[in-house]
Amino acid sequence: MEYEEFMGIFAGTANKKQTIHMNNLSRAELMEEIEKYTIQISANPSDANAYTQRSLAKLVLKEHDSALKDIDIAIKLSPSAEKHNLRGIINALNEKPDEAIEDFINATKLDDKDIIAYQNIVEIKMVLQELDCVQKYKETSPYLDKILSIDPDNTRALCRRGELNSEYPGDEQKALQDFNKVLELEPKNSMVWLQKGKINFYFVKDYEEARKCYDIAIESDPKNAAAYFERGVLKYNLKQYKEAEGSLKECMKIKPCGPQAELASMVLSNARSAMKK
Repeated sequence: MEYEEFMGIFAGTANKKQTIHMNNLSRAELMEEIEKYTIQISANPSDANAYTQRSLAKLVLKEHDSALKDIDIAIKLSPSAEKHNLRGIINALNEKPDEAIEDFINATKLDDKDIIAYQNIVEIKMVLQELDCVQKYKETSPYLDKILSIDPDNTRALCRRGELNSEYPGDEQKALQDFNKVLELEPKNSMVWLQKGKINFYFVKDYEEARKCYDIAIESDPKNAAAYFERGVLKYNLKQYKEAEGSLKECMKIKPCGPQAELASMVLSNARSAMKK
């Protein structure tokens, strides 16, 4: 997994302001940052903050091994939740999910209200570890519950819990409760409208509500290919083939390649065949 993709999924480090600052720097500017902290370390080899900041700069430059060496030293000098979060991210990028989780857990031991660490544990288990839906549910639920006990309006945790509940047999209504709360806080969250639509379509069998959800998902984000796909499948199942054709064509226009596009093409072909009968 690349750094940009990782940071788009994971909660990141405890020091978000500094992380954003580093991410906005050019390569030349990052090299200057590294040189600045190298000088500080030469003057004071016990400067844990300098090692931490140099590690972060190296991480953004994708120099993972060198970044790991720096953060190892920083943790030995002065352990903190922020440093363990940073090392956890580096370990995750190095495809070492178990070591990453250990770091995030150590971060929570140093600060039991470190929401970022709990979120990163959840994402490791959801994204990097090969767990089935039941294992994901059992292993992430305690961390999601912890996050929401600290911050009941944490939409990231609510979305993840809703996603897990939607996959766990019999918990569809719990999922809808979580998604509804997210939508109260973020009424234009296209992906949550999509998830809510899928629950109504596949589990609740409320097709009109599913259609409304897909429509709002598309209105909120006209580039949401998955919403067009799901609306197309819904219309096909309702034998509204012409409308299915329009949604599926739009899905393939936005995202012409990949498994979703292949499925859309198959359903589209079936819809066109049905219209000829």
